[in-house]
Amino acid sequence: MSVLSPRLRTFLLPLGTSALLALCGCGLETFNETGVVTDTGPAGDADTDADGDSDSDADGDGDSDTDSDTDTDMTISGVTPDWGTTAGGTSVTLNGTFAAASGEVLFGSKAGSVQSWTTSSISVNTPTQSAGGLYDITVKSGSNEVTETEAFTAYEDAAGKASVVGSMNWWDYNENVYEAGLDFGNSSMFMTVPVDFHWWEFYGAAEDSCADNFSTAKGVSVYTDFEVNQIQFKQSSRTVSMNWESGNLRWYGEYASGALGQGSAYDLQTVSSAVYPTFSISDVTRGPKAFTVTSPAAVTGSFQYLSRTGLNFSWSASGAEAIMINIVVTPTGDFADSVHDVTCWVKNDGSFTVPPSLFSQWGNGNYAYLIIGAAKEGTGTNPVDNGEARVAGTYWRISAALTQ
Repeated sequence: MSVLSPRLRTFLLPLGTSALLALCGCGLETFNETGVVTDTGPAGDADTDADGDSDSDADGDGDSDTDSDTDTDMTISGVTPDWGTTAGGTSVTLNGTFAAASGEVLFGSKAGSVQSWTTSSISVNTPTQSAGGLYDITVKSGSNEVTETEAFTAYEDAAGKASVVGSMNWWDYNENVYEAGLDFGNSSMFMTVPVDFHWWEFYGAAEDSCADNFSTAKGVSVYTDFEVNQIQFKQSSRTVSMNWESGNLRWYGEYASGALGQGSAYDLQTVSSAVYPTFSISDVTRGPKAFTVTSPAAVTGSFQYLSRTGLNFSWSASGAEAIMINIVVTPTGDFADSVHDVTCWVKNDGSFTVPPSLFSQWGNGNYAYLIIGAAKEGTGTNPVDNGEARVAGTYWRISAALTQ
């Protein structure tokens, strides 16, 4: 017999992500701003007299020339690509008009490594930079010089870190406790300043740790203005669409069982933005994969009483990288009245006991919501900054019991 209403679904959406409210939103600098080109001839030459004296005839031959030097009015007409990372090494092609001789190319104040040079094209590898941002490009050849301002964007190199985080969830309700038909999926994705962070770190400070009302101490900053209204995860014919939510600084969407490919790789479809390079990511996440929970019996069995000393979880979750546990105790059944919101980040080794000492107000006859998830991230890489795509595909089993 179903004893709890679907109202819990309303509260589940933010579970495990409440700490996201503390994320720092940072603006994304406008990508590829229009550059301003400035030309100069040889140093000390105003193009009126090559020798710097006050006469109008530099070579003394009595003719009417005003300049006998050979400066070149250089121009930069194109930069491809006009972005890379602070790690340097991006091969950039400059098109335009250049002096015939070789020279140097500066990105900000640092010289790149010139690979080839003609009067119409230069190939150069970018230098390393100490910080991300917009950089001027300056081409120098002898005393000739041209600058295009804010012509190259260097993104902070994110190798070994995450620049895409989020979750793709499937919420599986115990039908011995809840009415049938509540199961559903939801997904969210955030673009972050590079950070070494995994989704399950919203549940505990370290592996095999628990806390009551935990909030991560890790700093995670998300970009706010990609100006992209919708993105999609796709696996074969299955599609999960997410719309931009400016209040939560994320893309978010819900999906039905037909869009769930359990354990399968989902690809982020091409994202085109006016303020960020066009990109896509293969294997951005894995479809949540069902798993078995054998204890406590209340997770899959009938609605029953549960002791705080009986929170001995055991499961079988092949391939999962992390297990997340959430136990909410409330005297009324309403999450708003909860006296405990305990979360755990757990190693996938088959069992874990939630410390009973965390529940000082366990009481008798209260509701204890039992939520356990098995998560696995995708293996994709963001091609813009080399950051890892750490979107956790998580299958959640949801139940409840009465405390004793």
